[in-house]
Amino acid sequence: MSGRLLDIREGHTGEERLVAARVLADEARAVAAEWRELCRWDPELAPDTEPPMVDAVIEAVASALNRPQPLGWGTDEEVAEAIDAFTDRAGPAAIEELVCLREAFSRRLRGRVPPAEAAETWARLQMTIDRAISCAARRAFSQLQTAACFDALTGVMNRRSFEADLAREFGRITRHGGRFSVVMADLDGLKTINDTLGHTTGDAHLQALGAALRTSTRREDTAYRVGGDEFAVLLPGASRIQAQRVMHRVVESAEPARFSWGVASCPSDGTTAETLIGCADARLYRRRALARSGGAASGP
Repeated sequence: MSGRLLDIREGHTGEERLVAARVLADEARAVAAEWRELCRWDPELAPDTEPPMVDAVIEAVASALNRPQPLGWGTDEEVAEAIDAFTDRAGPAAIEELVCLREAFSRRLRGRVPPAEAAETWARLQMTIDRAISCAARRAFSQLQTAACFDALTGVMNRRSFEADLAREFGRITRHGGRFSVVMADLDGLKTINDTLGHTTGDAHLQALGAALRTSTRREDTAYRVGGDEFAVLLPGASRIQAQRVMHRVVESAEPARFSWGVASCPSDGTTAETLIGCADARLYRRRALARSGGAASGP
């Protein structure tokens, strides 16, 4: 048993102590076992569900029971810290797992709370768990929002993020002036790679290009996968020449992936997404055609 649970059980917290808090501290292992069992039988969860960090969450809730939980106070700080870490590991399942935890607490305390403490105990427990579930929901939603912005295979951001960030960059230079560049890039020969060497090899080439775009661009630059073999890079404040220098570094680090690319800059090459992307694409195709014909792929 942790030192914190011993303090709760033995009354060393300096807070108003409830019998329920001591019960949960004394019987934390039994509560954990019941919690796990309830998760296994919950039809909303997978049969092999194993809630993470059970000891830390039980400890935080038991500690919170020794403190009033007024609605206007928000989530108990210890509970919030424990639930954030718990949700980071459990993901969206954290919400249903906390519902199971509430039932485990209720079963453990039923018939054991002194009548004089009953109203306050159940009010604190309900508020603590409700706040914990709310905290988990916010955390899980944030995780899902983040996941929705990224391409899982390559680790770069996705088309939706590119469109939003490009619109924001146009808005920035409209208000404050300045410049930025866009790179459009296509992985060369992905279909041939998939057909001859297999999709696993094709995925490896996509991942190599994604890694190069993440690690060889500037800190302020952002890379995106906008299609099956299509990528984009947004370079705030960069001129076309600066963007070219960045992309030459990417080419050197992208092996074994080979790709074609083109750069366009705002405002010199266009002031709308359509014109800027069209210009970058045209330069990409020119570079690819020159490479295929054995010519030097110079210029943007």
